[in-house]
Amino acid sequence: MSDTVTRRSPRPAGPATGRSRRTLLASAHGRCLVVTDHAVDLTATAAAPWSPGLRALPAGRATPTTPVLRYEEAGGPPELSWDEAGARLRAPWRDTADGAVLGYLAAVLMERDRQRRGYFSMHAAAASLDGRGVLLLGKEGAGKTSVLSRLCRHHGARLIGNDLTVLGGRAPRCELVAGTRFLFLRQASVDRSMADLDLPLPRRAGLDPWRTKWRVEPAEVSIDVDTRPRPVERVHLVHVDESQPDLRTGRADDTATLLHLHENAARYIRGTATHALHGAPQRPLGYIPSLDTPGLYHHRAAVLAHLAHEVGIEYVSGPATAVAAHVARGLR
Repeated sequence: MSDTVTRRSPRPAGPATGRSRRTLLASAHGRCLVVTDHAVDLTATAAAPWSPGLRALPAGRATPTTPVLRYEEAGGPPELSWDEAGARLRAPWRDTADGAVLGYLAAVLMERDRQRRGYFSMHAAAASLDGRGVLLLGKEGAGKTSVLSRLCRHHGARLIGNDLTVLGGRAPRCELVAGTRFLFLRQASVDRSMADLDLPLPRRAGLDPWRTKWRVEPAEVSIDVDTRPRPVERVHLVHVDESQPDLRTGRADDTATLLHLHENAARYIRGTATHALHGAPQRPLGYIPSLDTPGLYHHRAAVLAHLAHEVGIEYVSGPATAVAAHVARGLR
């Protein structure tokens, strides 16, 4: 868990309506039909920001292949089941976190639908500069957001995605199409590399700077957003180290990097990045299976091979300012 702080109050959920309500959710080439008896706006739950561009479409636009999530309010322990058509949850409404749990489960099914269309999600940041896309890779705390914010604020780039990015297309073609379009700023990263943002973040006694994160909208820090698909022209594995005097670069095609790349691209479709929790203390809601298939795997592998061996992955390490300037030069 983290001391996550947002600056927006979620909308309250409505009561059970006694009749079935059908909502077709759409997010970056993925769709899921949600059937529930509660009047809840699924585009406004705590889960919604993590599904890029989430919107509700008329339920009549669902097709026979659209995955379906069914929720039934019931007493007793939660029951979560899966089949080829989608998923079914039977649980007390209080265990859905005002519908957020439905949003997280729908995100898994939207990822399956998305991958059937040739796109997939990754834990990565992305931006465009002069219409050319760049994908920023790195593990948690590596400095992706620090580099991204400087790339946008000081070099004219536009935000495509931060923390989660959707990419893909017809292999070997690869484009960046969407992502989470807000900044999730770790207090330690702000203190280390982003003092120039001059954010009015309140200081509270007892908050751990590593575990405390702030959600900031791009407009609040003068960052523009790019909503058009952009071809991936550059891929960087970044590591921000403010104590490092010189910039270090090199090709990142070692076994560990390539394995992590494939693990990253599969984490959402295989259910390893989604764990719906309920109750107090929070406990896993139920089993979330892998929804991967050989066909989906082979398409991802072809796209990743294109990125790794044709576009190429460059490792860049150093102060955030220098790393961002290096990335910008490569896009011009």
